[in-house]
Amino acid sequence: MKINNKFSPEEEVLIMEQIKCLHNELCSIQSSFLGIISVPVAVYGLLIYYALQLDCKLSPSRPANTLFIVLPFLFLLSVFNILKYTIKMLGIGAYVRHLEGQLNASHEKGLFIWRSHLINANGYAMVGGVVQLPSFFAIAIFLGYEFFKNINRCNLFPYCKLVFTGLLVIQIIGILYMLLICLTQSRTVKYWCTKISTLDIPTENLHSEYPLFLHSPIQKTMNHTGFKRIINSIEKVLFPPTMEE
Repeated sequence: MKINNKFSPEEEVLIMEQIKCLHNELCSIQSSFLGIISVPVAVYGLLIYYALQLDCKLSPSRPANTLFIVLPFLFLLSVFNILKYTIKMLGIGAYVRHLEGQLNASHEKGLFIWRSHLINANGYAMVGGVVQLPSFFAIAIFLGYEFFKNINRCNLFPYCKLVFTGLLVIQIIGILYMLLICLTQSRTVKYWCTKISTLDIPTENLHSEYPLFLHSPIQKTMNHTGFKRIINSIEKVLFPPTMEE
């Protein structure tokens, strides 16, 4: 990608086609958000109502309401899907902003200002996200309370309390990690966009498969002599040299 240079008409056409393609993908993701958010909310409402009714009818021989043990996993699964698509949208938005900035620099005019200046006008993106947090926290607190109340009485199978609690902790850790990725995704994509222009062989030097905040520690580990010896030993075991070699 050129920086501070004029693009040829053919290059501008290619960039515009890529922007259109990314715009269509953004529209597709946004349209699917209605189903991702609205359908689970309706289903959760019915499930919670049914679970509360069932709570009143449980016999002493089966005191645990297993529906409340499963509901936190379904709730976090929906949150995971929302974060997954949000991360993708943030990455696409950052890359489109980079492409538009290149075209602006080429023409030395502010031809594209939506992604760079106006998309967060009035802070609607931040406000729209913050005002949803109380709803998520309220549902999470309620489901968490019901989960721990019922998991203590769970007798589905041996060690079911330990198994379900451990799985829930793992899922919560995964959601927190996804939140961290969500917060850093836009900045990370912008960082790599600036690096692409300075890399001699981008396919070999572009390491965007892990988060930017882990980039330096991972690179140091991979360059360590001991780590390289371990990798070489594993490769020799998995791919032993043939007689021809």
